[in-house]
Amino acid sequence: MVRILWLLMICGCTANVPSVVIVPPDMVYDVDDAASIQRWEQGEYNFHSSKVVPVTLKYLHSELGGLKPKVEKRVGFEVWGAVTAGVSLEQQLTIDELVADEAAIHKRVRAAIYQEYQRMLPALQQGTAIGQALYGDGGESVSDVVPVIKSGNEIDGVITLQSIHIHPPQAGTVSIGIVFSTPWTDSGIGVRVQRGQVIAVGEDTAAW
Repeated sequence: MVRILWLLMICGCTANVPSVVIVPPDMVYDVDDAASIQRWEQGEYNFHSSKVVPVTLKYLHSELGGLKPKVEKRVGFEVWGAVTAGVSLEQQLTIDELVADEAAIHKRVRAAIYQEYQRMLPALQQGTAIGQALYGDGGESVSDVVPVIKSGNEIDGVITLQSIHIHPPQAGTVSIGIVFSTPWTDSGIGVRVQRGQVIAVGEDTAAW
């Protein structure tokens, strides 16, 4: 929280940060609760008329993690347009391919995120240093907040999966958008995958 507030204070946004955040019940869903999913699908926060398709994954859930599989966990794939039009054959094939090739896709997504983090690191270090100089460091150094990549696993535990989106077919091809939250930006990181390859990485909008 301290790290997020630094960034908010730098941009002058802290006056709008509520002390208690109340999340409307139809803004989120529990992938293990069919009634919760249905409420979200029919609610005003389902901006893309998405149908939630629960799948079981070993890599793309919870924290970004390393290259070893994690304990299996159910994740909701948000299939755009499927509430009204149903899941298309192309979208279903893309879901099946992601599940079958999950380890390789996770490896590519992880590599793209590390590359993007390295690109952003000088600006993140500068912003963190300014924030610490203005508001205190909370007992953390700049490298504690935005670590330098040395061993290649420094940010595995601080990047968390937010959502996976299965886009409508475009010229017969379906892309996958994967959004992660990070402690250094409120917009998160978005990764776009097509035919098993990463085609874009950046802010969360890269996944849309």
